[in-house]
Amino acid sequence: MTVLSREARSALDEAIQEARRKAEQGARNALLVLGVDEERKPGYLTAEQAEIRRQLRTECRRLGSFDDLVRSVAYERWHRMLFARFLAENSLLIHPEFRVPVTLDECEEIAREEGRDLWEVAGDYAAEMLPGLFRRDSPVTRVRFAAEDTMALRSILARIPSETFLAEDALGWTYQFWQTDAKREVNASERKVEGYDICAVTQLFTEPYMVQFLLQNTLGAWWLHLHPDSPLRNEWRYYREGVQHDFSAWPESPAGLKILDPCCGSGHFLVAAFHMLLAMRREVGEETEAAIRGILTENLHGLELDPRCIQIATFSIALEAWKAGFPTDSYLPVPNLACTGIPIRAKKEEWLSLAGDDGLLEGVLADYYDLFKNADTLGSLIRVDKQPTLVDQKTLEKKFEQALRREKDAADPVAETFGETGEGVLKAAGLLSRRYDYVMTNVPYLASGKQGEVLRGFIEVNHPLAKNDLATAFLERCLAFCRPGGKVSIVLPQNWLFLVSYRRFREHLLKRERWDLLVRLGEGGFDSPAAAGAFTILLNLTHTKPPEGHLLCGLDVSEERDAGAKARALLDAEMTCVEQAGQLENPDARVTLEDVTSKSYLEDYAVSIEGLTTGDIERFVCKFWEQESQNKRWEFYIQNVTKTNFFGGRSDTILWDDGKGDLISFLNAHNFPPEIYKGTRILGGEGLRVTQMRSLPCTIYTGEIFGKNAAAIIPHDPSHLPAIWCFCSSPDYNTAVRKIDQSIKVTNA
Repeated sequence: MTVLSREARSALDEAIQEARRKAEQGARNALLVLGVDEERKPGYLTAEQAEIRRQLRTECRRLGSFDDLVRSVAYERWHRMLFARFLAENSLLIHPEFRVPVTLDECEEIAREEGRDLWEVAGDYAAEMLPGLFRRDSPVTRVRFAAEDTMALRSILARIPSETFLAEDALGWTYQFWQTDAKREVNASERKVEGYDICAVTQLFTEPYMVQFLLQNTLGAWWLHLHPDSPLRNEWRYYREGVQHDFSAWPESPAGLKILDPCCGSGHFLVAAFHMLLAMRREVGEETEAAIRGILTENLHGLELDPRCIQIATFSIALEAWKAGFPTDSYLPVPNLACTGIPIRAKKEEWLSLAGDDGLLEGVLADYYDLFKNADTLGSLIRVDKQPTLVDQKTLEKKFEQALRREKDAADPVAETFGETGEGVLKAAGLLSRRYDYVMTNVPYLASGKQGEVLRGFIEVNHPLAKNDLATAFLERCLAFCRPGGKVSIVLPQNWLFLVSYRRFREHLLKRERWDLLVRLGEGGFDSPAAAGAFTILLNLTHTKPPEGHLLCGLDVSEERDAGAKARALLDAEMTCVEQAGQLENPDARVTLEDVTSKSYLEDYAVSIEGLTTGDIERFVCKFWEQESQNKRWEFYIQNVTKTNFFGGRSDTILWDDGKGDLISFLNAHNFPPEIYKGTRILGGEGLRVTQMRSLPCTIYTGEIFGKNAAAIIPHDPSHLPAIWCFCSSPDYNTAVRKIDQSIKVTNA
């Protein structure tokens, strides 16, 4: 697999961020010229422009706001150009009439002859190859940018080296980089995360080695179970012997295999599965074109909250299909991907009017309205299977198509506004209602304290045992997508394996699900600064009750310092197997790959409490020298240290008011443990304050109030303080982290 170097990735990041800013400015300029933001049509518009303006205002209503429309137009404009260059650099940009590859230079010559822009021609050719990717009837794609705005985008695209477009992971990185500014803005605002903010905050490109390891030890293991002598064994370098697999519920051939990625992002898991399935189908004699058609129509399915990710994932799979030999003079089947994040913004009565006089269709649409009205927040968590329906999906789609055609023929503005939403909802509902043999994904990470009210409330009701994080809620959701005996491969944060707050969730999974393979990656598993501080695991589960004596196999590469080292270590790391049922005997049913019965725990000697968040640091925190020495309202507030030292992080004060002031009732403040604001244990005690960052720096703690990105560790017996200090200041960071994982109760340690 050809991947981008760190330098090439950095250059692409810079180019994509600049492209987003330029594209959004160009889109805003173009929409303002058309008067889309005004109630009255500008008098200078031609008849064609006036019609485009009318359609854009309808699209604006469907999307929700003028700013949403700006972002949509900008995205479509840039990505038509970007996808066209991906095709051209891979000799896959095909002339629609002559069905031969054309270069960008040839496109420019054609554009001059036709009096059009190069990228308009190239984009049209790209759209012709995948009609399901760019809707030609969409007004968003018909917005014409000013010449200077088009030239700005052309200049950015021209600076990206040709080699970038040949790397298999380049498309995946483009969307994460497109979201960089949005993620920075959401994080800086400290607002609760909901709607499409979830996409910006949680989008994280999955490392190739993670995908390969999980797939080779599930999908690959299945194939080798059927074909023990398959030469593919030599190609799957991460495949490990010795894992106790059960494929009794799986089909006997690839034709019957149903695979889903419910958080597919830019399609990294789907692309890797595509290549493995293609190799399998070829091995049993299928021709390339038939094999690819089968994979796209029978095997692969994807769901995603963000419609833009669906577009990139669709293109990623199509690009790999063409590169693998699918004939470019044949139309490629549109992959089974759907956006689960399309909210129904209509009033309920408007939405139901799409059913016309069809009472059955009206009843189903009423159910879907309640399910999808918050789709941009809930996405693949939506449970369509719980909704009773008296009509199968194909019949429902046909009924809706007929109703929509009838309303459009009658020039009904509701049909024009919400028809596309309805089509998207029905497609998503179809995939959400199915069961799959294999579910694979990298879940979004978002702690409950950062979630908006809608998301947090939904998870508390539907995932009460897994409610502390969106990631664990999605683990439960992935298992619900599985048929009995199906399998889940998943990338997750590791803290739920040991934190007390997840004890009941662990017990539930250990008793009801078969744990096949667990990999502790620790920190640094992702080769991206966006994942700084993330401690990660890889997990393969089978959706069936574990048999007596079942062994959980595991690998631990957490001591390796970065993603590259972890990937290399996984090739030959020693595998440990422990009895799954025995994990229930561990303290708090913590999951560990070691025998812990003879070990002592730090919690026997100390208590650990997480700090607080003010929600408005400018109001509640300032430097100690900015306060009068006699001002009793302010207390010392210990903050981060960047390296372990005996006395540090003590330059701030906090407006505490003896725990009775505005801060306690301030809505944006959170995580006030009773031990903090009641002063019953931590305040005034002596111990260590550990900053939650890579190097695990700590400093002596003498009883101050402290911030949430840290934990205070207070010994039960003061004589234990020196020993705890030696533990926390250990130069072996990974050893310290492993001990903390298995012993003390520190959130996100």
